[in-house]
Amino acid sequence: CTEIVAALRHTMDGERNVSELFYKLPTKREFPAYYKVIPQPIDISCIEWAIKKEKYPSLENLAVDVKLMCGNAQFFNQEGSMLHVDAGTLRARFDQLYAAAAQRLKDAEAAAAKMPTSGEVLRQQLEPLGGSARGARVEVLWEDDNAWYPAEIASARPGRGQWDIVYTEDDHQETLKVADKECPWVRLVQMDGLRAV
Repeated sequence: CTEIVAALRHTMDGERNVSELFYKLPTKREFPAYYKVIPQPIDISCIEWAIKKEKYPSLENLAVDVKLMCGNAQFFNQEGSMLHVDAGTLRARFDQLYAAAAQRLKDAEAAAAKMPTSGEVLRQQLEPLGGSARGARVEVLWEDDNAWYPAEIASARPGRGQWDIVYTEDDHQETLKVADKECPWVRLVQMDGLRAV
């Protein structure tokens, strides 16, 4: 959202910054007629404040306010006036920025969907080892404290997608289950005295 609004603030028409008059509305005292006609006044500074306060959970929420701002300006100002035209220019620029950001988001979601889950990676690493995985040294990522902890595989049930591990530091035991959404990330560290690649 921040990048979109920053780009919107630099919308130019030749040498003139089109967004300049949209940054901060006049006060009610300075321009009471506007506030009588426009029930939801909003400007770029309000939108930036909302971004800073994380009020936009999605791009769509940002779009509502930008469209409202441009719509207010077009409703209040006479068609063909500089502010009416500038509102249209800002809206068109926002639509371009929004479409590009939405595409980047869609591409990132598609890439994330192709990435294997932690359980799939665990299965890929340990399933080929079968029962011989017992005794292998692994490291388990605990995302809460963003640290890898050493462990050893105590028993393996690869057909069921389960491996029992014992943490080296405290002998705590845990069963890693491939199908579990909470399955942590695991990396194979050592097997039969040879370091894993």
